[in-house]
Amino acid sequence: MRILWGLAVCVGLCSTTFAQLPIAQRPAVTPGTYAPPDAENRSDWWAGSTFGPTSWFTGAFSSGWSTVWNSPEEWERSPNGFGRRLATRTANVAIANGLEAGLGAVWGEDPRYPRRGQGGFRSRAGHVLKMTLLARYRDGGTGFAYARLIGNVGGNVTQNFWMPPSGRGAGEITYNVGVGISARLGSVAFQEFWPDVRKRIFKK
Repeated sequence: MRILWGLAVCVGLCSTTFAQLPIAQRPAVTPGTYAPPDAENRSDWWAGSTFGPTSWFTGAFSSGWSTVWNSPEEWERSPNGFGRRLATRTANVAIANGLEAGLGAVWGEDPRYPRRGQGGFRSRAGHVLKMTLLARYRDGGTGFAYARLIGNVGGNVTQNFWMPPSGRGAGEITYNVGVGISARLGSVAFQEFWPDVRKRIFKK
């Protein structure tokens, strides 16, 4: 577990370092237009996406689910097994987010989700689906989220080294990459729609 957490912290710190690498000159930004993330924005995103309440809730739910189904079976259905699953999931997310934030800084990929916040449900749901696989770039346009995919795969490949035998292999990595994409979809859907739901629930 010390190696696991060491890797997670190192990758997280690297995200700040990569974010400060020299990159192409950014276009001038006027009020009301898109502002690319700086090093502090990327570090804040990494910390919030990794250790924020939504991430902890998701991690607790998924770790509890895996504990109920005893996956991987070597960790058993026990409080200790739940803790190992939660620690593993958190380290995986820390590595994946660190790679996304850090590598994305090299070519100007923004890890943040651009909430639409208005329009009909269908258009907003389409925006959620699109931005699960796409990202904004420093010129304000959108393109495929390469750093996000690299982070997802990299986190799961790294996790493969410390998993027990039943949780290793190409099949498990592929499955977990798919789970990561699904988790991203759920995360951005929450960011898009929860503020509206919260207003309805807590309106005076």
